[in-house]
Amino acid sequence: MMSRTATVRADANEFRLAGVSKAESSRNVFSRYQKSIVNGTMVVGAMLLAGSGAIHLHLWLSGYRAIHVIGPLFMAQAISAFGIALAVVVLRRATAALAGTALLAGTIAGLLMSSWHGIFGFHDSLTAPYAGLSLWVEGAGIATLVLASVGRYRLLMKRRRESLTKVIPVKPAATPWSETLAPVKIQSARPSQQVGSGRVGNVERASDHVRRTNEHGCSPKVKV
Repeated sequence: MMSRTATVRADANEFRLAGVSKAESSRNVFSRYQKSIVNGTMVVGAMLLAGSGAIHLHLWLSGYRAIHVIGPLFMAQAISAFGIALAVVVLRRATAALAGTALLAGTIAGLLMSSWHGIFGFHDSLTAPYAGLSLWVEGAGIATLVLASVGRYRLLMKRRRESLTKVIPVKPAATPWSETLAPVKIQSARPSQQVGSGRVGNVERASDHVRRTNEHGCSPKVKV
C-alpha cells in the first residue's frame, strides 16, 4: 500500500513537471515571436530614420549648405540620423529608438516652423522639393519607432515578471524511510517464560513422585 502511494505521488510530480515544461516552452515560443516582431519594427524605423537623413544630405548637397545656419543644421541632422539609425539596428534598445523619435519630431517641427513663420531668417515652403516626402518619411518613422519602443519596454517588463515568478522544477522526492520500513513486531518474552515454568513444574512433580515411590519401595516409571 505504501509503495503504491509513493508511485502515485511520483506520477503526479512527473505530470506536474511535464505540464510546467510544456507551458514554459509555449511561453518561450510566444516570447521569441514577439521579440522578432519588435526587432523587425526597429529595423523598419531605423530605415525610415536613415531615409530622413538621406533626404537632408541630398538637400544640403543641392544648395542648402550655402544658407546661413540652415546648412549646418541640415548636415547635423543627416549625421545624427545615420548614427542613431545604426544604434537602433545594433543595440535594438528603446532608448535608441526614442532618440530617433525625438530627432524626427524636431525635424518636422523645424520644417513646419520654417514654412509658417520662418526660422533664422529663412522661409521654406511645404511645396518645396522633398518637403512632402520628408514629412511622410519622418511621420512614419516616428510612429514605427514609438511602437518599437513600447514593444521593447513590454518585453522587458514581461521578462522581469517571469524572472520573479519563475517555477523551478523539483524532482520527485524519494520515499520517506518511515514508509519503506515494514512494521516490526516485538514478541513478548512472557510465553517462553511460561513454557519454561511449566517444564520446571513437571520436573518437580516427577521428583516428588519418585521420592514417594521410593518411600513405598516401588520402582517408578517416570515420564517427563
